Amino acid sequence: MVQRIIDQGTGQHDQQVVIRTALLMLGISLLSTLVAIGNNIVREHIHQTLIVQIFGKEIPRGRVAPMWDLHQFSSNRSQYAQ
Repeated sequence: MVQRIIDQGTGQHDQQVVIRTALLMLGISLLSTLVAIGNNIVREHIHQTLIVQIFGKEIPRGRVAPMWDLHQFSSNRSQYAQ
């Protein structure tokens, strides 16, 4: 897309190509940001759901480990399942 801006936009002095391509790049960037935010929300929901299924109750937010660290909770299962 940057090549398009340079070759077709500035190279041929076509300001419309520059504007359209820049807006397209901005739109793709915003969409990517929204997808990343949605991904984090879904990941946190799945993480919390797995902890509830494993331990039978919700663990307070300050004690929730990252998904890759769940094995540490299983060794202390009785501590959290009370």
